[in-house]
Amino acid sequence: MEILTHIWNPSNLLRCHLALGRRHDIVWGTGYRVTADNHTNGYGKAYVPLSRTNNLFSTFVQDEVALSHSLWLTVGSKFEHNAYTGFAYEPSIKLLLQPTQRHAFWVSASRAIVQTSREEANLIVDLYTFPTAGGGFAVAELQGNPKAKAEQLYDFEAGYRVQMNKRFSLDIATFSGYYYNLSDIVPQHPVFVDNPRPPHLVIPYVFQYVARAHTYGAEAAGVWSVNRHWRISPSLSAIHLTTSHNDGGTGVPEDEDNTPQFQAQVRSSLDLMKNLSWDVAGYHVGRLRDGGDGAVPSYNRIDTRLAWRIGESAEFSLIGQNLLTPQHAEFHNAFEVRRTLVERSIFGKITWRF
Repeated sequence: MEILTHIWNPSNLLRCHLALGRRHDIVWGTGYRVTADNHTNGYGKAYVPLSRTNNLFSTFVQDEVALSHSLWLTVGSKFEHNAYTGFAYEPSIKLLLQPTQRHAFWVSASRAIVQTSREEANLIVDLYTFPTAGGGFAVAELQGNPKAKAEQLYDFEAGYRVQMNKRFSLDIATFSGYYYNLSDIVPQHPVFVDNPRPPHLVIPYVFQYVARAHTYGAEAAGVWSVNRHWRISPSLSAIHLTTSHNDGGTGVPEDEDNTPQFQAQVRSSLDLMKNLSWDVAGYHVGRLRDGGDGAVPSYNRIDTRLAWRIGESAEFSLIGQNLLTPQHAEFHNAFEVRRTLVERSIFGKITWRF
């Protein structure tokens, strides 16, 4: 299958800032994106239609209101129209209280969407075949849904930031998210077809937006400035995810299996010289639940980067990733592969800014 895609994305074609009186700080803007693709049919895989052009129009407005010298309210929304699900709105509200220079509290609520992909709307894939009684055969076929819906998230968060001293700051946040209209794969009634030949049975599996999910958890992150040249940033996070679905959906439990409930990391950034820096990051990712092809165990990972800045515009860096083991699994089965294996890698990079 050949795929040709063109994207023109001049995001935020217009962005404006307006101070209205002493209390209101307003930002607004608009954007436009157009994508076009052209496919040819492959073996057991096709898009209907083969070619498609999609337009995305968006605009946003946000107002930060100073309620007092220590209390701010930020309200706003993004509005967009896409080719798959039409009009959508994404409002948000945040309240920030800063009683002193060292302490800040905040709460927020927001609504977000995920746009349907070309695959979920227009893809047709023959998953597998199997024999039937009487010498015939059947094909399990994954089908896109032209009547797609936008997946929705209602998110609620609260947090606290404290500058404990000149060298150390700490952020703590909790969250709870409610997901609706999640895409799931739902089996349909079998149908008998004679085209393409020979005649055979087709069992359709269609993307339907019948699943829900709930997440909640907390995270903590700190920044420790050891001295002028060395900074250490540790963090911890925990999340719990539960899903449910209607109409016999089969795909959503995979999201639960691929969500580690605990993660930790420590980042170190050290300036060895004026133009030479060394970064090291260590990660721990918790065990994934069994997704049907064997559990993915917890793993530890070390990445490092040595960077040499040449003047104001050029940088040469030597990077090592996943240095502890030759390879490790990170995810469960995703359609055509049993699991993702990430290998150790060492490479160089040249960056030129202009």
